[in-house]
Formats: sequence, structure tokens, C-alpha cells
Amino acid sequence: MVAAAHAQSCQTYLFPYTVQDASLATIKTSREPILRDDEGCPAKGANCVSHSYLIQGNRVFAAHTQGNYRCIAFLNGKRQTTGWVRQEALIPIPLTAANTTWQGTWIRQAGDAEIVIRKQGSGLYATASATLAVSRDNVRTGGAKGKLDLQRSVASFGEEGDRATVCRVNVRLLDDVLLADDGATDDANSSCGGMGVSLNGIYRRAAK
Repeated sequence: MVAAAHAQSCQTYLFPYTVQDASLATIKTSREPILRDDEGCPAKGANCVSHSYLIQGNRVFAAHTQGNYRCIAFLNGKRQTTGWVRQEALIPIPLTAANTTWQGTWIRQAGDAEIVIRKQGSGLYATASATLAVSRDNVRTGGAKGKLDLQRSVASFGEEGDRATVCRVNVRLLDDVLLADDGATDDANSSCGGMGVSLNGIYRRAAK
């Protein structure tokens, strides 16, 4: 079972809280520690330092802030490292023209989830699914589906209405990945699945 997250947490299974907050950046320091998401962190500073660190030039996905720190995710092959870094260690990467190739099968970098976007009629249709295996006999599931509604750089699909009561997923193309959030902020989740199941994440396009 996934442990409950505290307010403004920075955890892999919840990154990003909202796709609108996400951006790209590079690390400008020679060696930048990643702070853990423990109780009282990142405010405790040096007491939160993990064994993981970033080096100058590493590209990261940056999301929400807390004080002088920003929640980031770093992709290294099949591994995703998520944690807090100092805002002054980040150099924003200017966004170029948005990639408009939404169609395809997108696989989440961390955790068992995928989003399939295909053409349907004159528009696009998205189907998402996720699972969380708590044990062999306890597999929790979640998902969403619906017409992909495009609004500038952000799109959404699922049920219509307030995401506090219905399942609706926001997605955004950022560089070579697809970011998704379903409103989950802790392991009680949104309306998109069982406890601990979230569609939040960084998705990479599956190889053909």
C-alpha cells in the first residue's frame, strides 16, 4: 500500500500534481543534491539530503514549489528520481513550438499505466488504464476514457464535471513526453481508481 502523502508532497506516483505547473529546466551547479520528501522536508534543508544528486546539464521536469525549493523529476533510462531541489539551481528551458503528435500509445515511466490516444472521426479519443498490485490477490485498478478535448497546450478527457466527484484527466505534451494528472494529491486518489491508484505521471511514447 502506498503511504499517505503530506501536503505539497513531491512523490513519484503523484508527479506532477497539475500538468499546467510543469516545465523543463537544466541544472546549473556542478553537483546538486536531491532532497527527500520526508516529514518537514524540504524546509529542514541539509537534514533532507538524499543519496541522489544531479550534475550540471542534467535535464529535469519541474513542477510545484515549496519555499525556495521546487519538486523535480529526473529520468535516467527506465528510472525516475523525484525530489526537491533549490530553485536557484535550475535554469529554465524555453519551450519551443508544442509537439502536436498526440496519437500513439504512451507508457508511464514509473508504475503500471498507459494512455492510448487514437483518431476517432474528426477528433481524437483517449483511453487510460492503471493498476497497483498491493499483493498477488489484491490488484487495484483505475482508468478513464473519452474524447480528447484540446485547449491550447493542455488537453483533457474523461467524464464531464468537477474532478472532485468525477474522473477527468488533464494531459500535456512537453518536449518528448506526455504529462498527465487526474487530480490526485494523496493515496486516497481522485475519482479515477482504487486507493493508491493514480494516472498522474510522465509517459513516454511506446516504440512501434
